[in-house]
Amino acid sequence: MGGCFSVSLSCDQVVNQVSQWLCVRESYIHCLEENLTALEKTMDDLKAKRDDLSRKVEREEDRGLRRLTQIQVWLTWVETIDSQVNDLLSGRNTEIQRLCLCGFCSKSLKKSYRYGKRVFTMLKEVENLISMTLIARFGILSLLASILFLNFSAQDKV
Repeated sequence: MGGCFSVSLSCDQVVNQVSQWLCVRESYIHCLEENLTALEKTMDDLKAKRDDLSRKVEREEDRGLRRLTQIQVWLTWVETIDSQVNDLLSGRNTEIQRLCLCGFCSKSLKKSYRYGKRVFTMLKEVENLISMTLIARFGILSLLASILFLNFSAQDKV
């Protein structure tokens, strides 16, 4: 009788993990042009929101109110992100020229990966700042509401 020895290894999980890891890494390069376009559009949206909020703040400051620190911090973040995005977009043409095989690969894989990751990360940061616009606007609204409440309270006492 011969000895039967059977070993069963499931490679599904390993293959799945490796393929997911490669897909995430590959998507920074493959989706680079789409992410750059999205970053530009999202940054334009953020600038529009910044300008709207700045006008509202200036209008309220002209009425004698003070700017909330939260709003000033948000505006500073937007300026910082704006300069970082401009720096990032300045290398756009060089990075796009490095792409080959319809954007699936790059002539300099490591540089394109790093650039693509920075673009993706910056896109998420810009989207995060846009979502914080609502919070900044509520900051103005809550300030106005508290001032109105103080004015009504002062009138009731008189």
